[in-house]
Parts: sequence; C-alpha cells; structure tokens
Amino acid sequence: QAEIDDATATATRLSAARRRARDALARAVLERDETALREAVSMADEAGIDTSELEEAVELIEELEKSGTSTCRSDEDIRRQALAALEKAMGSRGQQELQKAIAEAERVGLGTKSERSALAQARVMLKIINARKEAAQKRRAQDAIEQTPCGANAA
Repeated sequence: QAEIDDATATATRLSAARRRARDALARAVLERDETALREAVSMADEAGIDTSELEEAVELIEELEKSGTSTCRSDEDIRRQALAALEKAMGSRGQQELQKAIAEAERVGLGTKSERSALAQARVMLKIINARKEAAQKRRAQDAIEQTPCGANAA
C-alpha cells in the first residue's frame, strides 16, 4: 500500500507541475515576454511536457530574437555563454564540467530549438559517462572479489 501511495503522490506532483508549466506557457505566449517564455519552456522541460506543446513558445522566442524586439540583450549574452560552456563541456567529456554546464544552461533557460537540442545532447552524454563510470566501478569490485583467495572472507 505504501508503494501505491508513493506512486499516487508522485503522479499528483507531476500533474500539478505540468499544469503550472502549461499555464506559464500560455501566459508567456499571450504577453510575448521573452524572459517569461524562456522560464516557461524551462519549467515545461522539467515537468516532462511533450515538445510539441512547446513549439509555439519556442517559435515566438525565435521570432522575438530575430525581429530585434528582444528585451533580453544581456540575458541573450548570458545564454550564449551558457551554450558555449555546454559545447565546451561536451567536447571535453568531463563529468563535472558537463554537470556544471547543464545546470547553468537550465538556470538561464535555453529556449530555441537548437539550444534545447544541445542541452538534450549534453544530458545524454552525461548519462553515458555516468553509466560507464558505474560499470567500471562494478567491474573493479567484481575483479577484487574474484581475486580474493577462498576463505579470506570467512574470518
């Protein structure tokens, strides 16, 4: 019963997060506020909303950037720096560098399709690196067990 209660609570939290993200997306699109759009896209990403629901907001962000009506010039520079750090971290394949760059990219709210694609690639790369490290640790532990003489564990 406890597992069912936990699953129900998790589903309820996720549903509420998705509802808040959808509301934020709708408000930001109506207001045509680039900062709010980016925050809403980031919130929707975290809530696991399908990318098809984000298309209007992402397109509006790109439109605002291209038209020059972007109210976020300094924010745009910050996003560019975050994207550059993300690309550098992906090139280095360093676990800590990737974690830091992903966290920064999520914090600044990458909103265009290409930015979000780079973030998704970095997340996948980090998962692969983490999985490889975990497999190597398990392999070393197994090797250590196999090299231990019989009876050495029974002290």
